[in-house]
Amino acid sequence: MCVRAYNGDISTKALLGGNWELHGDYWRSLIRAAALEGEIYVVRNPKGQIVSIAVWFPPGNDLFNSEEQRALGFNDFFAKLSPETQEWWNTTCDEVMGELAKKVFTKEERESRWWCVNLATEPTYQGRGYATALIDTMFQKAKSTGTILGLATAPDYNVPKYLGMGFRERGNAPMPSPTGDFVVHMFSKP
Repeated sequence: MCVRAYNGDISTKALLGGNWELHGDYWRSLIRAAALEGEIYVVRNPKGQIVSIAVWFPPGNDLFNSEEQRALGFNDFFAKLSPETQEWWNTTCDEVMGELAKKVFTKEERESRWWCVNLATEPTYQGRGYATALIDTMFQKAKSTGTILGLATAPDYNVPKYLGMGFRERGNAPMPSPTGDFVVHMFSKP
């Protein structure tokens, strides 16, 4: 489902180094890492198929930040990337995302923030409010624990969607990439 939902996405293209054959490997490694140290919320259709997903990491943790997470498929995925793409991941991507997060979130906010690493809906099920319902579920949990939600997106068409879900854009930054430059937008709720 994530492969179909993110097909052609400019930021995913950068993460894959333009090699769409690695698309499934990347999403499997992300889901496995979250199953180990994050939280996964889904919406199923009447047949029981997952049609929408939200993947979160709790305050103090992040995607692929432990060897245990990386061993669940990320290391194999990363080894298949071109040297140029590996370098981009380790330098440009990390630097832009890290600096933007430091610029738009206080240290206290970063330490009390649930971070959404994946919010996707099967294309044929989009526009039915499933992603909003998943966000609302997590927001209730965050409110009850005194934490906030955060996420980032690259496609500009997602900005009004997140604003409509009650997020506010905290800032954005250009992301240079060998596969095409784009702008990263960071949001929080509340």
